Amino acid sequence: MAKQSASTGKAGGERLRVHFINLDRSPDRLAQFQAVNGHLSDLERFPAVDGKALDLPSLSARGLVAGDILGMFPVGAVGAALSALALWDVAIETGQSLTIAADDAIFHSRFEQNAAEVIRTLPPDWDFVLWGWNFDLFMSFEMLPDVSHCVSQFDEGRMQSRMRENPKLFQSQPMSPRAFKLLWAFGLPCYTISAKGARAFKDECFPLRPKVVHAPEGAMALSRSDHFRTVGLDATMNGAHRRLNSYVCFPPLVVAENINAKSTIRPNLDVLSRQEEDCRRGDELAREDRLEDALACYDTALAADPGHLRALNNRGLMLHRLRRLDEALVCFERVLALTPSSAEAQFNRGSILQELDRREEAVSSYSSTLALKPDFVPALTHRAWVLRQMRSFDAALASCNQALAIKPDDASAQRIRELILREMAARGS
Repeated sequence: MAKQSASTGKAGGERLRVHFINLDRSPDRLAQFQAVNGHLSDLERFPAVDGKALDLPSLSARGLVAGDILGMFPVGAVGAALSALALWDVAIETGQSLTIAADDAIFHSRFEQNAAEVIRTLPPDWDFVLWGWNFDLFMSFEMLPDVSHCVSQFDEGRMQSRMRENPKLFQSQPMSPRAFKLLWAFGLPCYTISAKGARAFKDECFPLRPKVVHAPEGAMALSRSDHFRTVGLDATMNGAHRRLNSYVCFPPLVVAENINAKSTIRPNLDVLSRQEEDCRRGDELAREDRLEDALACYDTALAADPGHLRALNNRGLMLHRLRRLDEALVCFERVLALTPSSAEAQFNRGSILQELDRREEAVSSYSSTLALKPDFVPALTHRAWVLRQMRSFDAALASCNQALAIKPDDASAQRIRELILREMAARGS
């Protein structure tokens, strides 16, 4: 691989060299990129890492990807992440910032001038600037630092239609862009990363691995979800933006059509929607007590995506109801491996361990639940019951008292407390 030269992006007004990533087997995308962005004065093509040609066991042995990476990432997304990593390494080695773009990016006519001006407004220790994003989900940034977050939704359908008709509709728009502290965004059509930022994101994102990233702002968006699976590098980076000096340019200086059917990276959204439909049907069957049929629906969803959290969690609940406790435990432990912050999964794990008479492990799981959600009364009462069985009466009573302090009329906590006091009196405690 030829060593790449770095973009300058300095305050002195030097132009930004754009390194655009393009697969050797996609000459049509290369031609379109060059035709649409002919106004850019400094372009350098970077031959993309082809996900279809990857030796995943070798990459895993080198510590670049986890062995189960394809449980969430499509192979194209793995290749895209490794392409970015190769360019990040250039930034780290040279100590200079790099501007990196996808080959479906559409640049504003004044990108070079405006981007340089935005960079000049950043603090000296900036890490990352996102020049554009995908418009299919939400984007969140600090509208007023330390005062108010902003959650933005966009009309992707109209944007795609207008971009296909005439990219110059965007490219000729008058712009007065500003940089805002970035919290969350989807897509990486173009960004500039500093040497410091490249080092920080490399440490955060690699080895590339399946996980779930918490996005509190997502609860306010149309998606109504505050956890997202890492199906690409953008989602993985989202886990670090709020801790690092990441910024977003608003309004954007770069857009992309973001047409899934043409994507060489993204998962098939039809498959994802079928998984949600499988889960929805499974939930209906579960409400009808058709537990085996519900289980089959969740299994179908998991066959397409082994890391689908809703399917994993609900499969565990069905197995619990079917009294297949060991299998249910495996499901909840898998959920916790993907999202350790799930109080519900910790509680469900504790319930299974309690029924398996693995008392110390059950108490530990309930305590972990309470560390995540201190006011979760069922975890307090379940823990009290198991501690009572273990004859740890003082600890059991304390757990009951905590539950009653939160919910004084909780019948379960009251009953367990009476039993504990009676047994303590019988033992002369």
